Amino acid sequence: MKNFIKLICSILLILQLAACATRTHVEQFKDVKGFNERRKGIVIIQTAQKVDKVRDKYNLKTTWKNKENKRIFTTDPENIIGELVTVFSIVIPSATFNFPTLVYFIEPGEYSLSSIYFDRRYANSLKDIITFSLKGGEVVYIGKLIVDDNNSRIVANALNIEDSYETAKKYFEAKYPEIKQTPIKRLMEFSEKAKGLRLISNEYGFIE
Repeated sequence: MKNFIKLICSILLILQLAACATRTHVEQFKDVKGFNERRKGIVIIQTAQKVDKVRDKYNLKTTWKNKENKRIFTTDPENIIGELVTVFSIVIPSATFNFPTLVYFIEPGEYSLSSIYFDRRYANSLKDIITFSLKGGEVVYIGKLIVDDNNSRIVANALNIEDSYETAKKYFEAKYPEIKQTPIKRLMEFSEKAKGLRLISNEYGFIE
């Protein structure tokens, strides 16, 4: 009996620790019910890369942190539910490779870019570089984030924001016909801090 009680307590402890771990991440799976109840908003984002020489193309992942509760969510073109996406190929110089449009159901708030993983390089601990905001019950297109290898040491050029709203809108309406709301265009923005920041390190992230 004592062993059984110990087992139950151990299981409860494990579940509690697991719950604590998951609370650091924003739920980002499809949640139409949560959206309709305004507990979730929908963010549409695109990413792309430019390279300075012929070479392999790598995946581009970004992490965003909710400024209020510090929880994060991650964009990953290789991990799209229900779709098989291959991002390994060859990119020619000066070309732009556009990754698939990404749609996430996340809790409302103001989000800040906190890390980028690209071409086996990891820029982390980013603060107040690029931000966007989202309200519950709204669908927001925040733009296309482009990493440009041609100017990888200048933050204003290494990261750029472009507008491909019509492409994103068409994708969203085809993938989620049950959601009748037309996406709002509210592009992510460089913070005032980022506008004054000039250098980016290929190994350690942004240099302040």
